[in-house]
Amino acid sequence: MDKIFEKIYSEKDISTNISIFVGSVAALIVYLTTMDLTLVVISFIAFFSLSKVASKFISNISIKKAKKSSLLNHYSQLEKETIGAYMKKGTCFITMSDHKKGIISGDGLDSLVYRGIIEFHDNSMGDGPSGFKLDEEVYKTFLGQ
Repeated sequence: MDKIFEKIYSEKDISTNISIFVGSVAALIVYLTTMDLTLVVISFIAFFSLSKVASKFISNISIKKAKKSSLLNHYSQLEKETIGAYMKKGTCFITMSDHKKGIISGDGLDSLVYRGIIEFHDNSMGDGPSGFKLDEEVYKTFLGQ
């Protein structure tokens, strides 16, 4: 029994802690109303399992929202405007000819290249156009904004 309590109190996963609480409360309610230990065990397992799935789902959603919010606040206004140029263009690749037309800011581009968010692809040997490629995950994050 000591090992069970040790495991419960050392658990760091929030969804498991929530599930243990919900399962325990359900088991206590069943015990107080029926006094049947078999139903108590069955209700604990059932409510633990259901609440584990639900709490894991909810915590994953909240973690994704927090991560997205953090990522969006991670860029300066100039960098956001540069990424916005990719959004307006509708692609995560801007060619050198588009860059020369002034579609994207040079300072914002330099900052994002330095941070590794944008890469320069030199395709001057005939493999296609040369240009700047925005990281696809950043593109998807700003696209879903």
